[in-house]
Amino acid sequence: MVLKQKVQGHVEELSHHIRASFGTAGSRLSLAGIFGTIFGRKRSSHSGLMKRLFELGHSNEQIVNEILALLVGVTVEVSLALTNVVNLLLDSEEHATFRTQAMSADIKDLSGLEAHVIEALRIDPPFAGTSSVAKKDHAISSLAVQQGECLFLDVAGAGMNEQAFPNPTAFDATRSPRERYLQADTASKVIGADIPPKLIVHVLRSILSFDNIRRGPGQSGKLQRFQDSTLKDLRYVYLDEKQFRAPWPTSLVVLYDTPSDA
Repeated sequence: MVLKQKVQGHVEELSHHIRASFGTAGSRLSLAGIFGTIFGRKRSSHSGLMKRLFELGHSNEQIVNEILALLVGVTVEVSLALTNVVNLLLDSEEHATFRTQAMSADIKDLSGLEAHVIEALRIDPPFAGTSSVAKKDHAISSLAVQQGECLFLDVAGAGMNEQAFPNPTAFDATRSPRERYLQADTASKVIGADIPPKLIVHVLRSILSFDNIRRGPGQSGKLQRFQDSTLKDLRYVYLDEKQFRAPWPTSLVVLYDTPSDA
Protein backbone atom coordinates (compact mmCIF):
# COMPACT_ATOMS: atom_id res chain seq x y z
CA MET A 1 0.00 0.00 0.00
CA VAL A 2 2.89 2.35 0.74
CA LEU A 3 4.43 1.61 -2.67
CA LYS A 4 1.06 2.09 -4.38
CA GLN A 5 0.66 5.48 -2.72
CA LYS A 6 4.13 6.58 -3.88
CA VAL A 7 3.41 5.41 -7.44
CA GLN A 8 0.14 7.32 -7.51
CA GLY A 9 1.98 10.48 -6.49
CA HIS A 10 4.56 10.01 -9.26
CA VAL A 11 1.83 9.31 -11.82
CA GLU A 12 0.03 12.51 -10.86
CA GLU A 13 3.26 14.52 -11.16
CA LEU A 14 4.14 13.05 -14.57
CA SER A 15 0.57 13.57 -15.79
CA HIS A 16 0.84 17.22 -14.75
CA HIS A 17 4.02 17.66 -16.81
CA ILE A 18 2.40 15.98 -19.83
CA ARG A 19 -0.66 18.24 -19.62
CA ALA A 20 1.57 21.28 -19.26
CA SER A 21 3.48 20.31 -22.42
CA PHE A 22 0.30 20.67 -24.50
CA GLY A 23 0.50 24.43 -24.01
CA THR A 24 -2.23 26.54 -25.49
CA ALA A 25 -5.00 25.20 -27.68
CA GLY A 26 -3.66 23.79 -30.92
CA SER A 27 -0.13 23.31 -29.60
CA ARG A 28 1.26 19.83 -30.26
CA LEU A 29 4.61 18.94 -28.75
CA SER A 30 6.45 15.71 -29.48
CA LEU A 31 7.26 13.15 -26.79
CA ALA A 32 10.79 14.56 -26.83
CA GLY A 33 9.21 17.95 -26.23
CA ILE A 34 7.36 16.57 -23.23
CA PHE A 35 10.64 15.37 -21.73
CA GLY A 36 12.03 18.80 -22.53
CA THR A 37 9.23 20.27 -20.45
CA ILE A 38 9.99 17.89 -17.57
CA PHE A 39 13.68 18.86 -17.72
CA GLY A 40 12.79 22.54 -17.98
CA ARG A 41 13.64 22.93 -21.67
CA LYS A 42 10.85 23.88 -24.05
CA ARG A 43 11.04 22.36 -27.49
CA SER A 44 9.04 23.18 -30.60
CA SER A 45 9.33 19.89 -32.51
CA HIS A 46 6.15 18.10 -33.55
CA SER A 47 5.12 14.47 -33.34
CA GLY A 48 3.11 12.57 -35.93
CA LEU A 49 1.94 10.23 -33.19
CA MET A 50 0.43 12.95 -31.02
CA LYS A 51 -1.04 14.69 -34.05
CA ARG A 52 -2.73 11.44 -35.05
CA LEU A 53 -4.11 10.90 -31.55
CA PHE A 54 -5.72 14.33 -31.60
CA GLU A 55 -7.07 13.72 -35.11
CA LEU A 56 -8.72 10.51 -33.87
CA GLY A 57 -10.69 12.62 -31.43
CA HIS A 58 -8.97 11.47 -28.26
CA SER A 59 -9.48 13.80 -25.35
CA ASN A 60 -6.55 15.49 -23.60
CA GLU A 61 -6.96 13.12 -20.65
CA GLN A 62 -6.93 10.05 -22.90
CA ILE A 63 -3.77 11.28 -24.61
CA VAL A 64 -2.14 11.97 -21.24
CA ASN A 65 -2.78 8.35 -20.21
CA GLU A 66 -1.58 6.99 -23.57
CA ILE A 67 1.64 9.00 -23.46
CA LEU A 68 2.22 8.01 -19.83
CA ALA A 69 1.91 4.34 -20.82
CA LEU A 70 4.50 4.86 -23.59
CA LEU A 71 6.92 6.55 -21.21
CA VAL A 72 6.57 3.74 -18.66
CA GLY A 73 7.43 1.25 -21.42
CA VAL A 74 10.49 3.28 -22.37
CA THR A 75 11.85 3.05 -18.82
CA VAL A 76 12.33 -0.71 -19.28
CA GLU A 77 14.83 -0.16 -22.09
CA VAL A 78 16.50 2.74 -20.29
CA SER A 79 16.87 0.53 -17.20
CA LEU A 80 18.62 -2.11 -19.32
CA ALA A 81 20.98 0.53 -20.70
CA LEU A 82 21.63 1.80 -17.16
CA THR A 83 22.52 -1.73 -16.03
CA ASN A 84 25.07 -2.06 -18.84
CA VAL A 85 26.65 1.29 -17.98
CA VAL A 86 26.95 0.42 -14.28
CA ASN A 87 28.36 -3.00 -15.14
CA LEU A 88 31.01 -1.44 -17.37
CA LEU A 89 32.00 1.31 -14.95
CA LEU A 90 32.45 -1.15 -12.09
CA ASP A 91 35.22 -2.84 -14.07
CA SER A 92 36.70 0.13 -15.85
CA GLU A 93 39.54 2.35 -14.65
CA GLU A 94 37.29 5.21 -15.72
CA HIS A 95 35.01 4.40 -12.78
CA ALA A 96 36.97 6.44 -10.22
CA THR A 97 37.26 9.41 -12.57
CA PHE A 98 33.62 9.21 -13.54
CA ARG A 99 32.51 9.08 -9.91
CA THR A 100 34.52 12.19 -9.04
CA GLN A 101 33.12 14.04 -12.03
CA ALA A 102 29.58 12.81 -11.37
CA MET A 103 29.52 14.17 -7.83
CA SER A 104 31.23 17.48 -8.62
CA ALA A 105 29.55 18.30 -11.94
CA ASP A 106 27.29 21.29 -12.26
CA ILE A 107 23.70 20.02 -12.43
CA LYS A 108 23.08 22.56 -15.21
CA ASP A 109 25.85 21.16 -17.41
CA LEU A 110 26.16 17.38 -17.43
CA SER A 111 27.35 17.09 -21.03
CA GLY A 112 30.67 15.57 -19.96
CA LEU A 113 28.91 12.84 -18.01
CA GLU A 114 26.51 12.23 -20.88
CA ALA A 115 29.54 11.65 -23.14
CA HIS A 116 30.70 8.92 -20.74
CA VAL A 117 27.29 7.26 -20.88
CA ILE A 118 27.13 7.41 -24.69
CA GLU A 119 30.61 5.90 -24.98
CA ALA A 120 29.70 3.16 -22.49
CA LEU A 121 26.60 2.30 -24.53
CA ARG A 122 28.70 2.16 -27.70
CA ILE A 123 30.82 -0.54 -26.10
CA ASP A 124 27.89 -2.32 -24.46
CA PRO A 125 24.59 -1.30 -26.12
CA PRO A 126 21.29 -2.57 -24.67
CA PHE A 127 20.30 -4.13 -28.02
CA ALA A 128 22.30 -5.73 -30.81
CA GLY A 129 20.34 -3.74 -33.36
CA THR A 130 16.94 -3.29 -34.90
CA SER A 131 15.01 -4.82 -37.79
CA SER A 132 12.91 -2.98 -40.35
CA VAL A 133 11.28 -3.53 -43.75
CA ALA A 134 12.32 -1.46 -46.77
CA LYS A 135 9.48 0.73 -48.06
CA LYS A 136 11.04 1.12 -51.52
CA ASP A 137 13.98 -0.01 -53.64
CA HIS A 138 17.21 1.68 -52.68
CA ALA A 139 20.93 1.36 -53.34
CA ILE A 140 23.68 2.24 -50.87
CA SER A 141 27.16 1.85 -52.32
CA SER A 142 27.33 -1.81 -53.41
CA LEU A 143 24.25 -2.79 -51.38
CA ALA A 144 20.98 -3.03 -53.31
CA VAL A 145 17.81 -3.14 -51.20
CA GLN A 146 14.46 -4.17 -52.62
CA GLN A 147 11.05 -3.05 -51.43
CA GLY A 148 9.66 -5.39 -48.76
CA GLU A 149 13.07 -6.79 -47.87
CA CYS A 150 13.78 -7.20 -44.15
CA LEU A 151 16.93 -5.41 -42.99
CA PHE A 152 18.85 -5.62 -39.74
CA LEU A 153 20.81 -2.59 -38.51
CA ASP A 154 23.74 -4.06 -36.57
CA VAL A 155 24.21 -1.29 -33.98
CA ALA A 156 26.58 -3.34 -31.80
CA GLY A 157 28.76 -4.19 -34.80
CA ALA A 158 28.79 -0.60 -36.04
CA GLY A 159 29.97 0.57 -32.62
CA MET A 160 33.05 -1.62 -33.02
CA ASN A 161 33.87 -0.40 -36.54
CA GLU A 162 37.54 0.63 -36.56
CA GLN A 163 37.04 3.16 -39.36
CA ALA A 164 34.48 5.07 -37.31
CA PHE A 165 36.02 4.41 -33.88
CA PRO A 166 39.81 3.89 -33.87
CA ASN A 167 40.81 1.34 -31.22
CA PRO A 168 37.11 0.56 -30.69
CA THR A 169 37.47 -1.58 -27.56
CA ALA A 170 39.08 1.31 -25.66
CA PHE A 171 36.86 3.59 -23.57
CA ASP A 172 37.23 7.16 -24.83
CA ALA A 173 34.55 9.68 -23.91
CA THR A 174 36.16 12.38 -26.09
CA ARG A 175 35.31 10.69 -29.40
CA SER A 176 33.66 12.79 -32.09
CA PRO A 177 31.63 13.50 -34.09
CA ARG A 178 28.55 12.33 -32.21
CA GLU A 179 26.82 11.35 -35.47
CA ARG A 180 29.01 8.25 -35.66
CA TYR A 181 27.20 6.74 -32.70
CA LEU A 182 24.26 4.64 -33.92
CA GLN A 183 21.25 3.69 -31.81
CA ALA A 184 18.54 1.11 -32.20
CA ASP A 185 15.23 2.48 -33.47
CA THR A 186 13.50 1.96 -30.12
CA ALA A 187 13.29 4.30 -27.11
CA SER A 188 15.44 6.89 -28.85
CA LYS A 189 12.81 7.26 -31.55
CA VAL A 190 10.00 7.60 -29.02
CA ILE A 191 11.48 10.17 -26.65
CA GLY A 192 14.43 11.57 -28.62
CA ALA A 193 18.04 10.38 -28.88
CA ASP A 194 19.36 12.97 -26.41
CA ILE A 195 17.00 12.05 -23.56
CA PRO A 196 18.09 8.49 -22.45
CA PRO A 197 21.69 9.57 -21.63
CA LYS A 198 20.34 12.44 -19.52
CA LEU A 199 18.07 10.08 -17.57
CA ILE A 200 20.90 7.60 -17.03
CA VAL A 201 23.29 10.34 -15.82
CA HIS A 202 20.84 11.49 -13.14
CA VAL A 203 20.36 7.92 -11.86
CA LEU A 204 24.12 7.26 -11.97
CA ARG A 205 24.73 10.33 -9.84
CA SER A 206 22.49 8.80 -7.18
CA ILE A 207 24.13 5.37 -7.41
CA LEU A 208 27.66 6.78 -7.26
CA SER A 209 26.79 8.96 -4.28
CA PHE A 210 27.17 5.84 -2.11
CA ASP A 211 30.62 5.41 -0.59
CA ASN A 212 32.96 2.77 -2.04
CA ILE A 213 30.37 1.22 -4.33
CA ARG A 214 31.58 -2.12 -5.68
CA ARG A 215 30.44 -5.51 -6.90
CA GLY A 216 28.84 -7.96 -4.51
CA PRO A 217 30.83 -11.06 -3.51
CA GLY A 218 31.21 -14.03 -5.84
CA GLN A 219 28.50 -14.67 -8.41
CA SER A 220 26.14 -12.13 -6.82
CA GLY A 221 28.21 -9.27 -8.23
CA LYS A 222 28.21 -10.57 -11.80
CA LEU A 223 25.73 -9.72 -14.54
CA GLN A 224 24.58 -13.19 -15.56
CA ARG A 225 24.03 -13.07 -19.31
CA PHE A 226 24.83 -14.96 -22.50
CA GLN A 227 24.33 -14.62 -26.23
CA ASP A 228 21.46 -16.39 -27.99
CA SER A 229 21.60 -16.46 -31.81
CA THR A 230 17.86 -17.19 -32.03
CA LEU A 231 17.07 -13.71 -30.66
CA LYS A 232 18.87 -11.47 -33.14
CA ASP A 233 17.67 -8.09 -31.82
CA LEU A 234 18.79 -8.88 -28.26
CA ARG A 235 22.51 -8.61 -27.62
CA TYR A 236 22.28 -10.77 -24.52
CA VAL A 237 19.81 -13.00 -22.73
CA TYR A 238 19.78 -12.99 -18.94
CA LEU A 239 18.99 -15.49 -16.20
CA ASP A 240 16.13 -14.85 -13.79
CA GLU A 241 15.92 -15.93 -10.16
CA LYS A 242 14.83 -19.44 -11.26
CA GLN A 243 17.73 -19.65 -13.75
CA PHE A 244 15.42 -19.42 -16.76
CA ARG A 245 16.41 -17.12 -19.61
CA ALA A 246 14.85 -13.66 -19.62
CA PRO A 247 15.19 -10.58 -21.87
CA TRP A 248 15.94 -8.27 -18.92
CA PRO A 249 18.71 -8.43 -16.28
CA THR A 250 17.81 -9.63 -12.80
CA SER A 251 21.27 -9.99 -11.26
CA LEU A 252 24.25 -7.71 -10.41
CA VAL A 253 24.40 -6.95 -6.69
CA VAL A 254 26.50 -3.99 -5.57
CA LEU A 255 27.84 -3.16 -2.10
CA TYR A 256 28.64 0.20 -0.52
CA ASP A 257 29.94 1.44 2.84
CA THR A 258 27.87 3.20 5.46
CA PRO A 259 29.26 5.42 8.25
CA SER A 260 29.02 2.49 10.68
CA ASP A 261 31.24 0.39 8.38
CA ALA A 262 34.14 2.83 8.66
